[in-house]
Amino acid sequence: REGLLKGVREESWNLHRDLENRSGFFSQTLIQPVQEE
Repeated sequence: REGLLKGVREESWNLHRDLENRSGFFSQTLIQPVQEE
């Protein structure tokens, strides 16, 4: 049971990190063109 809980926690952590990377990528691509002008 403890192993299952740990697996779920790692899964949600990976998902959270993936979302952070994606939102960071989007904000970078949105901000860059404005800075270049």
